[in-house]
Amino acid sequence: YEVGQPAILVAADKQNVLYIGVNNPITVATAGIVSSAIKVSITGASIKQISSTAYTVNVTNPGMVVISVKNTKNGKTYPFQFRAKRIPDPVVRMGTNIDGMIQSSLFKSQPGLIALLEDFDYDATCRIKSYNLTYTRKRQDPILMNGKGGRFAGKVLTSIRQAKPGDQYSFTEIKVLCSGDKSDRRVNGLSFRIK
Repeated sequence: YEVGQPAILVAADKQNVLYIGVNNPITVATAGIVSSAIKVSITGASIKQISSTAYTVNVTNPGMVVISVKNTKNGKTYPFQFRAKRIPDPVVRMGTNIDGMIQSSLFKSQPGLIALLEDFDYDATCRIKSYNLTYTRKRQDPILMNGKGGRFAGKVLTSIRQAKPGDQYSFTEIKVLCSGDKSDRRVNGLSFRIK
């Protein structure tokens, strides 16, 4: 038995965007339609029912995603469109530092670079794949090195441990791989001067 005009709401629980590579929680709420008469489907992604009104959507490609809610009693379908996109770029840091003057003891104690998704409410991670380090000792020519992964190792680690006041370190061409990414993405660089 149904009373009044049926109303349906489909809302992304966290934002009006669906992100690639993470579980996107969705709520499907209806009024005036019995829950047993509701059928939810999706195009451009996959959907999994968690409870009577809660769903999780997984997206693999950017573009438009349409969630359709069908009233099986009368055959009417109600489509809802969402944008699908990559998670935002992370901010790369060395400890809590991005750039500027830094004490040599603090600089030498850092284990590596980290990629942080600031103000992003989903369970997602980004990891450092590679970077270039330009190490310039005071009054000497710069030395260019390639680093792999977030932890300092090899020549990069040796140069970090040699830091002296006046030395400069620039991390450039930093590439990361985030949840849902099919290829690396280039992010911010870092530049430090040892004091």
